[in-house]
Amino acid sequence: MRLAALEAPEGDLYIHQWTELAAGDLLGQAVEWVELPDARGPDAILFMSTYAQPADSWLSMGVPMAEIRVLENGEDDRPAPPGVDVLRTSIAEEPEAVRAIGAWLRANDVGQHLTGPERQMIEVIVQEVTAAMATNRFEREDPEELAQLQAALDTAAAQLRAPRSSRSVVGWAMGQIPGFVLGMLSSTASNYLTLLIA
Repeated sequence: MRLAALEAPEGDLYIHQWTELAAGDLLGQAVEWVELPDARGPDAILFMSTYAQPADSWLSMGVPMAEIRVLENGEDDRPAPPGVDVLRTSIAEEPEAVRAIGAWLRANDVGQHLTGPERQMIEVIVQEVTAAMATNRFEREDPEELAQLQAALDTAAAQLRAPRSSRSVVGWAMGQIPGFVLGMLSSTASNYLTLLIA
């Protein structure tokens, strides 16, 4: 799963440590920390209540966001920022924090579905490859390879019609696109495909 953490300049050990424990131990997934802005977009954004607030642009793209409020003395009943979930915990209660973050990641299916930017990249690739096939640009290629390519395109196109496209299914489909296709794509689509299957 691809996550971003809004944090203090010196970094925030708690967000990283607790989230990596939650993702790895509770969900069996590795965390890839990304810097914002990121071309593919993060699966989710986490931040501590004392640090920078997330940009509205990420909210408008439907990126799940959680504010981790570390309670030191009593309750913190400030309202949550619009569109942001609040996870309340204590520094002294690491297992509680890890469970709360894990439950939030699971409830939001973080890492399971394509981000908005990833969907746009895949749409460009599918459109270009479909157009190239329709104009017989691959006529000299092995028919079996072309059948595999068509199956990959059909799978990706079907997932793009779903409201929550499966990252693993689309990732498999993109990985099935034969190497000869890269030379036929625009530089933009070729870069997208390389980025998505890396």
